[in-house]
Amino acid sequence: MAADGTVGAASAVKDAKLEVSGAKVKGIAVDSAYSLLLGRLAEFPLDKVSQLTGVPEAKIVEVANQYANTSESTIYCVYASDHYTNGHYNFSGYSCLGALTGNVGRSGAFVGSSPMGAPILNSAGALNVESVGTPTSVMLTKFPEVVLEGTYNGAPRLVNADTDRNLNIQVYKKLDFIVAIDFMMTESCEWADIVLPAAHWFEVEDVLCHSNHHPYAVYQDPCLEPAFESKPDFEIIGLLAKALGFESDFNFTQSEYLKLCFDTDKAKALGISYDTLKEKKII
Repeated sequence: MAADGTVGAASAVKDAKLEVSGAKVKGIAVDSAYSLLLGRLAEFPLDKVSQLTGVPEAKIVEVANQYANTSESTIYCVYASDHYTNGHYNFSGYSCLGALTGNVGRSGAFVGSSPMGAPILNSAGALNVESVGTPTSVMLTKFPEVVLEGTYNGAPRLVNADTDRNLNIQVYKKLDFIVAIDFMMTESCEWADIVLPAAHWFEVEDVLCHSNHHPYAVYQDPCLEPAFESKPDFEIIGLLAKALGFESDFNFTQSEYLKLCFDTDKAKALGISYDTLKEKKII
């Protein structure tokens, strides 16, 4: 809506008025989205927000000022905040903050994440092991169907877990045995019968491969040995493979595996290999 009360497309209206309450549009009283947002925010004064979050009022003001007034700002959120009931509404809040402060649609400022991708990797070669028969892994979103109904697209299967916390809790209660692998006591670990202590990423060799939001392959050189009884994920997988009788399929070290992963024409064209990564650290 323009300041003179005329209504039109956002691209056509000049001197747009953000705060609009009770305006008549084709005989219907309307409020602007901005006015509705201000009304909703009025229900949460600073002292109430501090009480709900446990964050001191001064800290909330400090962070808000930093985000809104310090050059370009980014809210980088991947998953986890959507894993609880109504968790997707968190992203409405993120988006509103970005829009209200001008931190959307310009270089160095955005809200959200972007899909992961690694076309330089030799995924097919790294997974080229003899088939063990009917696969025991299916789409994550089918986990509840498998456990609660006993089928996967009409056939019995086993799977991993994904979002929709309340539904997955129903599933976990039906499982006889749950194993978690982590280096901190997450909620997933609290549901587990056994927790295998994973090594921290500072304690393992790995390569962080490029995705749409950072165009690099980064060599991760361990800076200390795994603490206590913890083991790298790769070693845990190898021990499980051996115990299950698949030792001949999993008969390489992590370094050998990383070399295999970068055995592609795409990686070679970019000068990326295990050896060059160890030397240059970032390519």
